[in-house]
Amino acid sequence: MLADRNNAGTLQSHYDRTALGLDRLANLVAARMIAKNRNLIILSSGTALTVDVMEGRRHVGGFILPGLGLLRESLYNRTDLLPLVIDKQEKLGLGLTTEDAIRHGTCSVSSAEIGQNDMS
Repeated sequence: MLADRNNAGTLQSHYDRTALGLDRLANLVAARMIAKNRNLIILSSGTALTVDVMEGRRHVGGFILPGLGLLRESLYNRTDLLPLVIDKQEKLGLGLTTEDAIRHGTCSVSSAEIGQNDMS
């Protein structure tokens, strides 16, 4: 069991908490303090995209996949001709340029991964 000093963010987990990264732990405690006992899906995006599921006060697990930047850097570093694509805000759809196709494709991979996982 993990707890903050006021016990508002108490979490229960079925595995060794030292195996959970501090970033994910901080997200779980913060989400729990804000949302109390609601069921939650917690997303955090950076180098990696982390997804964690809370049922009440119990952390039932999650998954980690490469973040958008890492996916795009991998395409750039592992191919001869593809450019390094930088984020820009726009509506996603079919890419008319190589950069748009990479941008849309990597966003689609991330959202599809989240949508295809059974989080129950």
